[in-house]
Amino acid sequence: MGKRGPPPKPTALKMLAGNPGKRPLNENEPDPPKKRPYKPRHLSRAASREWDRIAPKLDAVGLLTTIDGSALALYCEAYADWVQAKRDVERRGQTIEVSRVSKKGDVYLTEIVNPSVAIAAQAYAQLCKLLREFGMTPSARTNISVEKKPEKKRDSKASLFTA
Repeated sequence: MGKRGPPPKPTALKMLAGNPGKRPLNENEPDPPKKRPYKPRHLSRAASREWDRIAPKLDAVGLLTTIDGSALALYCEAYADWVQAKRDVERRGQTIEVSRVSKKGDVYLTEIVNPSVAIAAQAYAQLCKLLREFGMTPSARTNISVEKKPEKKRDSKASLFTA
């Protein structure tokens, strides 16, 4: 059985909040380098496009580290599956007609639920979980605090010597 309740809050967030629960903090929590991971080569074409769209945005706000590549790849593939399934449902409809042949050779037309409906629902559920993991929903962002990148101030004299 998996863990119950909400996922634990990172130690850095607890410290920023003043450790409201007064529980012992994990001082040995891993802190991977904040750097965009390499895009995996095995991504489908649609997933690769989603990686190219979202990775720079997550990196810009400091939410990607070197070890987040697999989780981001899962998000991108789930997104690609959801888009493809939704397009199929839009094209073919919620139900599709299939022909069945009886043992006597009679042909019957039957309507069944388009399998893409279930695929879209599964991908949607996975997407919702992964969106929260990366803070890509409004409510998930309320639980995230990132360090602001300091603005580079240029010395007026130094700017005369640099192009």
